[in-house]
Amino acid sequence: MPIVEIVWWSATDDFLADFDALFKSTVDHVSATNGCLRVYYGIEEEDRTNFWMVVVWQSHAHHQAMIDRPDYPVMVGRLQPFFRDGQLKMNHIEFNKETDAAFNAPVTAISFLTLKEGRTKEEADEALRALIKVLDEGPGSFQPATWGETEEDAEKTILVVGWSSVQIHHEVVRDNTTLYSGRIAELKKITDIEIVHVKFKNPLVS
Repeated sequence: MPIVEIVWWSATDDFLADFDALFKSTVDHVSATNGCLRVYYGIEEEDRTNFWMVVVWQSHAHHQAMIDRPDYPVMVGRLQPFFRDGQLKMNHIEFNKETDAAFNAPVTAISFLTLKEGRTKEEADEALRALIKVLDEGPGSFQPATWGETEEDAEKTILVVGWSSVQIHHEVVRDNTTLYSGRIAELKKITDIEIVHVKFKNPLVS
């Protein structure tokens, strides 16, 4: 499976006011790199100062090759003035299924699941599979839901699911409590969960 790079940062007001134009050179640089399969970017719905970028790479080696290029610091340097707090966060994940449906949906739910102390990855995987079975068989989501462990932290897993809207996501969970409530409660016993929603653009598709 490809490697997916997820990057996000708190962006300055100047960047947010014209991010399509200001981010174009980065999209052009990354998309022209050998091994780049897809690029997405967008604004988080919960905190609209947070800017997100997703790059789907043929392999981690292709991504590393871009980082090793002499022009990589120049590309990052162009973005640094737009980091509100000077910090950029990044995770790399090999998802268990294709991610096109999730990232091409009108809105993407990104869930960060971090193991609680004393719980095991096997417990988390079992609970997550039970939830995903409901997501893939139930109404409202863009199948398949897909998940994977981050390369940066073996105790952190990222789940991505496409939805028609944030409202639809909440309504489906609310209106199908028999299906969802027990599975979500079980997952919360095992992991700490953070969820954000992002409306991604795919600039390589007209």
